[in-house]
This record gives sequence, structure tokens and C-alpha cells, in this order.
Amino acid sequence: MQQYRSLHILLIRICLLAGLWATALPAKGQKTFSPGVEVALRQAGANRPSLEKMLRHYRKDPNPEKYKAACFLVEHMPLHAQGGRVVSYDRRIDSLRRAAESTYYRLICGTTAEEQESDPLHKTLIDSARAARERAQALTYSEPRIEVGELPDIETVSGEYLRKHIDLAFSLRAGVKRIRNMRFEDFCQYFLPYRAIGEYPLLTPADQLARTYRKYLQADTAVSMVRIAERYNRVVYWMREWHGQYPYESTIGFPELFWQGFHDCIDIANYGALILRACGVPAAVEYNAGYKSLPGQHYMVAIPDEHGRWRSFSPESSVPVDDKSGYLPSLNFFRLHFCPQADNPAALAAPGEPVPEQLGDPCIKDVTDCYLRTVSLTLPAGSLPAGRNVAYLASFSAHEGIREITWGRADSASGSILFKHVVGDHFYFPVYCDSQRRLKPIGRPFYLHYDSARAEGYTLQPLAEAADRRVAVTLERKYPRKPHLLQQARAAVGTCVIAADTPDFSNADTIGVITQVPDDVWTDLPLKPRRPYRYYRVKAPAADPHLHLAELQFLAHKRHRYANIMAPTPLQAAGAGEDYDRLMDEPLEKCRWKSEYDGNVQTAPDSWPDVTLRLNEPQWVECLRYIVKNADNRIKAGDRYCLRQWTADGWQEIWSKTAAGNTLDAGELQVGGLYWLLNLDHGQEEMPFIVNETGEVRFLTIEKNH
Repeated sequence: MQQYRSLHILLIRICLLAGLWATALPAKGQKTFSPGVEVALRQAGANRPSLEKMLRHYRKDPNPEKYKAACFLVEHMPLHAQGGRVVSYDRRIDSLRRAAESTYYRLICGTTAEEQESDPLHKTLIDSARAARERAQALTYSEPRIEVGELPDIETVSGEYLRKHIDLAFSLRAGVKRIRNMRFEDFCQYFLPYRAIGEYPLLTPADQLARTYRKYLQADTAVSMVRIAERYNRVVYWMREWHGQYPYESTIGFPELFWQGFHDCIDIANYGALILRACGVPAAVEYNAGYKSLPGQHYMVAIPDEHGRWRSFSPESSVPVDDKSGYLPSLNFFRLHFCPQADNPAALAAPGEPVPEQLGDPCIKDVTDCYLRTVSLTLPAGSLPAGRNVAYLASFSAHEGIREITWGRADSASGSILFKHVVGDHFYFPVYCDSQRRLKPIGRPFYLHYDSARAEGYTLQPLAEAADRRVAVTLERKYPRKPHLLQQARAAVGTCVIAADTPDFSNADTIGVITQVPDDVWTDLPLKPRRPYRYYRVKAPAADPHLHLAELQFLAHKRHRYANIMAPTPLQAAGAGEDYDRLMDEPLEKCRWKSEYDGNVQTAPDSWPDVTLRLNEPQWVECLRYIVKNADNRIKAGDRYCLRQWTADGWQEIWSKTAAGNTLDAGELQVGGLYWLLNLDHGQEEMPFIVNETGEVRFLTIEKNH
């Protein structure tokens, strides 16, 4: 697909140089289409006659914009492809959808949002949805037949499909003020395309989306985009309440929109943008290149507000607002278009120059400035190979090592690279893309700090060269403790254990108190009970009555030989022995649902001030074994780890080993060396670190707002 795109991009550039890019009407008597359209049609195969028929139809239309729009779509279709097609699925799914949609609309037609969210209507909606959901979930559905494979749009999207789509778009342009007032160029970018994501696997006709959703969104009457988003979120939520869990493991396209549990943010953004367009709202899909400290990406929908300012939001769960604080943990944002954009790696690269996959889409545009403060940064070209036009700034990415985040244009005359959209307060790796599409270093990694005291608005601090000296290092974790979790650990100081013989804890004895900030490992708090008790309670401090201990285990010495016991979690997987039994007031399988007993250190009973052990008879509890709520980023006994070091050739492996306990002996590492500890078995949160002269580890997080 990359070679296919590259050839088309090269042809586009030839047309640009020749001044033949325009898709205006051909001269009188001209039988062929514009050069860009002809290039596309030559790739259409058996689909060419239908596309030509559609183009000739619009060539005769009295509205010249329709022909231009048809040419725009055909010209850029070769850049897009489907991932397969749905041959068949159980059509009862369609019957369920139509019945649910009819019932829901009958119930809410003519009502306000406030009425829909208040009884008696709200209760009626809940009861109707529950009954329909139970019927839908009781059925057994035949498996769908899916043909998987790349289906280029130019070969498979017919002229008739495009004609229906174009007619709908122009009927909205005539009838909806916000669409009518758009410049034609913006209309083509943000409203006309039948796609929102270039290679989304399946297509859904816009007229089908319009028939289903327009009566709910009433976009032409809404006073604000926020109100439109609220209407969208409400109808999507209720339609899924009527159906329940999606019955398949594979996608069937539009019908799956009405079921729960299948979609991720890509699906949500794709359908959100297409539905909004079909209902008269300009929209585009955007995604972020990554996060400063977390793995992953997120896809969103952007729409212009009443003043033409673009606002991004997550359909189904949020609405577009002016508050940008939620974007602060992110790096660069890119908007997806239907046609190639001028200032991206695909457009800037020299002929034959490799482009990394994430930034290789010719249709992306950097829109970071809409959401985050950025700086323009000029760096020396360093070891960038001759003939390369584009270099990149990469960010660390768990399991990948590094991931390209933004690009810069190289100037061979000055030996420098200009990066236009760089997010500050982050650590970057300057790289280029080699012939195998691997990212290779061209200079020292560096910190970029926002700095309002400097004219350029930033301070750039290159990472110092590693020293020749080595120092012994013991590793405890692969990711730093998160500030909010560390704050919760501090709040655990003062947590106490009390004991009593009555369930109301009148005249309780305090038998233990946490007096130091706990580390995020299993810890024993020795208790001093005066006698055996029936009731024991772990109680948060009054100043912060939220229990931040993720797991709790009440321990009694083995010499008591109690019957209501199980083995406690060991302090070390390879410990020398265990002196305690874990006391239980009911079998674990009955209380596993409680956050303090669920085995997950990332959850805690922090909505509550205390946890109580209720015994049938007085018994000794001589120790509380606990662990504070944490992100589960420490070394785990039994997991396999790999240590890598950043070099002039990228990440190089130093060793691989299995952890025997909660620490790893890293051996002797270079002072100032940049290292990455990779867990080969569990987790995604990892971060590079530097070793100082005393062997301490310093992780490379510098962000201020996360």
C-alpha cells in the first residue's frame, strides 16, 4: 500500500509542477477529464465506466460546484481503501434495530432533554430498553461472513454510490445555513468526503446515516455545537441500551453502532464524524501522536464552533468545550483529510525517501497549535544522510522504543532542520527514517523546556555524553511513581488499626498506626493487640477519610492453628518462610468483588473511610499486611526483563533476565548512560532513565501538567 500511495503522490507532484492540478470544468468540446482525474481513472479497472458515467452526469449539471466536487472525490480515491467487505450477517439484527429505533423515537418525539432525563419518561425509557435488551440478548445469531483484504476505493466504490453521496451533500449545502456559508474548498475538506478515516475497513452510505440520526440531532435548529454533541451522545447511548452486548467478534459495519462493547476510539471517531456530516455538521477526525508519559493514542472528532474555531471532543462521552487542560498530557495532534496536504512528510520527502509509518499518510495536517502551545525549533542536521529532506523528533514509546512525533524540513545549504510544531516540556530523540523504515539517531537526545524568559520561548538541554566510569545499580521499577499516587501514599500516614468486641467499635483499642509514607510494595505493619478480638478495622485518617490501601490482609501467627485461614501474599516470591496465616471472615471467592481483596493494586476502597474484619469468635490479629494503591510498575518477581542502552545506532540490548524478587541487579552501568528497562511479560508503562554517580536512577519525565 505504501508503494501504491508513493506512486500516486509522485503523479500528483508531476501534475502540480505542470500546473494541471485544478479540477475545474474542461474546455468546451474536451472529451477527457482533468489530468488528476485521468490518473485516478486509469487505476479504476472495471469500475471506470461507472465513475465516468457519474462524472458526465455532473458535467451537465447547472451547478458547476457539483462537477468540481465529483472530480475532487474521484481524483483522490486512489489514496484510500477498504479492509474487506461483509458478505452476510444475521438480518434479525436489522429488524431489532428498526424496532428499537421506532420505539425510542416514538417515546421521545416532541420532548425536551430535561423531560427525557426525568421521571416518568426516564423510567419508561429504562424499562423499555431493558425489555428490548433482554429479548436481543436471548437470541443466538448466525455468524457473519467477512471477506478480508485490501479493496481500493477507486476499484470498488461505484459512481452510483458517489452520486447519491454528492446529491445528499449538496441538498444539505442548499438547506443548512452553516454548510451553505462554507467556502467551497472547506466544503470539500470537511463535509463532502464519504470517508472520515482513509483506510477505515468498511463504508456506510451517508443517506443511511442521515435517515437514522437527522431527526434526533436536528443540527439545522441547534443553537450550538455543544447541544448537537449532547443530542448525539444521548441517542447513541439509548440505542445501545436497547440492544446490549455485541454478539460477534468481527465487525459488520453500521449495524454494530447500536450494540455495546465493540467500539474503540477509532470506531467512535469515524462514525461520529460521518454521522455529524450526514446531519449537516462539518467534521473531521483527529488523533494525537502520543502522550508525554503514557502509551497509546486517542482519536477524536473536531467540529467548528459558532465562531469558526475548531474544537475537538470524544463523541459518546464528551462535548466540545473551550477548556484545553485535557490536552496537556498529549503530544502533537493531526487532522485527517481526504486529499493530500502540502506540509507533511509525504509531501516534503525527496523521491524515494522512506517515510515512517505513523507520519506517512499524505492526508494528515498538523493542527497542534489549535490545542497546545508549541515552539519552532531549528537543529543542526547532524548525521542526517545526504539527499534526505525530512527528519523527525521521536518520543519514547514503551515496547517500540521510540515513536516519531513530529517532522522537520532539512536545509542542505545551512545544514539545519526546521521543526515548526514542537511541544515543550518533553524529552526528544532527533532521528531519520532509514531504508528499512527504522528510526536512526542523527544527534543527541535533548530536553525541551518552555521558558518565557527567553526570546525563543524555550530552553534546549542536550543529554550529556555518558562517562567512562561505571557504577553498580539495583533496579526497583521500570516507571516512576505517579505524583497523584505518591500523594495518596503520603495521605495514608495516620491510617490506624483498631480492635473491639462489639460491631460499633465502642471502647475500641488502637493496636497499630502507619507512621511513615509507604513504599508501593507489600508491607507489614506489626500490631500490638492486648487480647484476641472479634472485630478489627483499618481506618483512614480523619483529615483524609479515604482508604488508599489497595490490598489488606489480616495476619495471625501460625502457632494459633486457626481454621479460617489461607496463605498470605508473600513479601518476596522467594522468601525464607512465612510465620503468619491470613485470617478470613468469609471465603475469598465471596469477597473478591471488594477492591481491598480483588488482587488488583490499582484499585482501592478509597470511596470509604474504613475496612472491617468481622470474626465469629475472638481471634488474634498480630500483623496487617498491605500495599498502597499504585500503578503496578515495580519489578515483579517471575517476570522477564530486558535492559537496553541508547547508542549512536539506537537502542542496544545489554542483558535479559528473570526477576527473582522485587529488584534486579543491573550490574555496572555507565554514569550518565541512557537506559530502558523493558518488561517482556506484563504492563505497558515504561520510561528511560539515567544513572548518576551514586548509582541512583533518574527517570526522564519533565512534564509539568500531568
